[in-house]
Amino acid sequence: MSERRDLPRENRVTPVVCRVGNDTFAATTRNISAGGVYLETEWLFDPSQEMHLVIDVPGKGSISATGRPTRIDARRRKDSYQVGVAVRFTESEPESI
Repeated sequence: MSERRDLPRENRVTPVVCRVGNDTFAATTRNISAGGVYLETEWLFDPSQEMHLVIDVPGKGSISATGRPTRIDARRRKDSYQVGVAVRFTESEPESI
């Protein structure tokens, strides 16, 4: 299978505050590029809605981005979910990423 990414990604674990509709929840990045980010969270949300993200980028401060989920990987745990979310940015501050 060939790699589908157009932009290089950097493996980076950093906190993210996500807002989807009226819900705000925490997530953690696993990798990030100027075009998108892969997040992990325990929060289940409507993947058809736009996501507003505030990403803490070490050495650069917080950046804001807006995006749409392109893939959801949800796994059931004993008492919770582990949700992986690939998000393609629709608006971001790419020079900060």
